[in-house]
Amino acid sequence: MNTFQTEAFKFMGLLGTRLLGTRGSFYASGTDTLGAPAATIIVQEDSVIAVLTGSDDVDYVALYNLGTSTLKAGALITAPEGVAFKVVTLTSGAIIGYP
Repeated sequence: MNTFQTEAFKFMGLLGTRLLGTRGSFYASGTDTLGAPAATIIVQEDSVIAVLTGSDDVDYVALYNLGTSTLKAGALITAPEGVAFKVVTLTSGAIIGYP
C-alpha cells in the first residue's frame, strides 16, 4: 500500500476496521439463536432481537435501546472493538452474523 492509499484509508476510517466475511458467517431466522459469536450482524429481513449479550456480559438490547423495535432489512449492528455478541436470539426475522 502506498502513502496515498494509506492516507485515503485513514481518512475514510478503513484502517484497523473489521472486514466482513473473512471468517465465515452464520444465519439465524425465526426464533433461532445465532450459532456462534458475532462481531457484526446484518439484518436480512424485518427482525426483532430478544437477546443480544456481548462477550463482556453486557445486555446490548438495553444498551442499544433495541427493546421491541423492529429492525429493518439492511440494518448493521456492530459490537464494540474487542467484543463479540456471544448470545443473539431472535423473536422474529432473519440475520447473518459475522465473527
